[in-house]
Amino acid sequence: MQHKRLNRDGWGFQFYPYYQMRLDEDFFHGTACLIKLTDGEAQKWQMSTAGTVQVTGEGVTWLELIPDGTNRVITVMYFPEGTRDPERKHYPRPADKRYQPSIWYVDVSDGIEYDEYGVVTYIDKYLDVIFSPEGDIKVDDRDELDAAYAAGELSRKQYEDALAEGERILKELCGNIRKTDKWCAAVRAVMEEKIAAGEGVVKCREVLEAEKMLEDAKGYVRGVFQNDFSGHDFYHTLRVFRMADRIARQEKANRLIVSLAALLHDVDDRKLSPATHEKKDRAVGFLKEHRVPEDVIERICRIIDEVSFNGTDSVVPSTVEGKCVQDADRLDALGAVGIARTFAYGGSHGRDIYDPDIPPAENMTGEEYRGHIAPSVNHFYEKLFLLKDMMNTDTGRRIAEGRDAFMRSYIDEFMLEWDGKDA
Repeated sequence: MQHKRLNRDGWGFQFYPYYQMRLDEDFFHGTACLIKLTDGEAQKWQMSTAGTVQVTGEGVTWLELIPDGTNRVITVMYFPEGTRDPERKHYPRPADKRYQPSIWYVDVSDGIEYDEYGVVTYIDKYLDVIFSPEGDIKVDDRDELDAAYAAGELSRKQYEDALAEGERILKELCGNIRKTDKWCAAVRAVMEEKIAAGEGVVKCREVLEAEKMLEDAKGYVRGVFQNDFSGHDFYHTLRVFRMADRIARQEKANRLIVSLAALLHDVDDRKLSPATHEKKDRAVGFLKEHRVPEDVIERICRIIDEVSFNGTDSVVPSTVEGKCVQDADRLDALGAVGIARTFAYGGSHGRDIYDPDIPPAENMTGEEYRGHIAPSVNHFYEKLFLLKDMMNTDTGRRIAEGRDAFMRSYIDEFMLEWDGKDA
């Protein structure tokens, strides 16, 4: 019999949150788990009444329940919160409109164990019961159960116990699907409250490894930029990382990819490391060292390629993850920090603060922008005042508006003081 981990690892490079906790409520005693998918392919099944049934994909949440005293693992696959598939013509009113189930999948098990990370692992006993809110009911993999018994893998008692548990599932869960929906929604509501309150959760191996990789990336970037005084120092990267993650949460982007791209976005920058820029040697080397899949490395490198301001040749990133990182990087060029960084960069490159005889250039191409040398104040007109209207996300636009207004106020005051008209 197979041992299956409840965090459902092996779904590819996703930093999806996995929550596991013990619950002892009046209506539920046992282990409860939540998996919130941040991205991935929308896989679907076909049912006779429900029709096409979504089971994975961006925004889908899996609730997994192991009630005490049973040999079952109940998995409810929920649509993204507050929504459902409009093609489900016979879909009934859910017990809780926040949590609308797409399908139930119940595994008959032969007990549970815990791995070295504390993640529940159940022993799959082949037989499954699948049912939909519309009333589809299907007993699955009976042939596998029979084959395992015939091959001597299961004793007669184990075989009969599996069949008996299947019958109990049909009676207790499928006999009144609306009641089952209400029960599952109540369990999920309690879990969501506990998670929102900050209750400790079990972190699976994949999350622990991802968190370590992000800490390693911070250490790597700190070393790369330890002697940078141009405004592209380690703390710039750290601010971009934090802001990108904040935006990624709102945009429901893949937070791990966003975080890695944000942390590595400057290590091969054309201005800072021209020798490694073209092939992204530093970023690629770090990612390969941490065994990141090739296709994910390509996604991260594409984000890094698309992130920079490039005059009239600037691009809108091709992915939501790229949009999160680009907005975060541009936000760090705005506001009080943006002003400080502008003058730090100008000073480190020997540029004047301001020269009234050198007007700002307009509508520069990428090549013109990269070769352009001008006083620092010109940079506000040549780039910074353009960024507010180039934001990709609602969060980015909202923050940019405040920072843009602050900068414009600063420049107005600067000009008054420059001309001695502030008194």
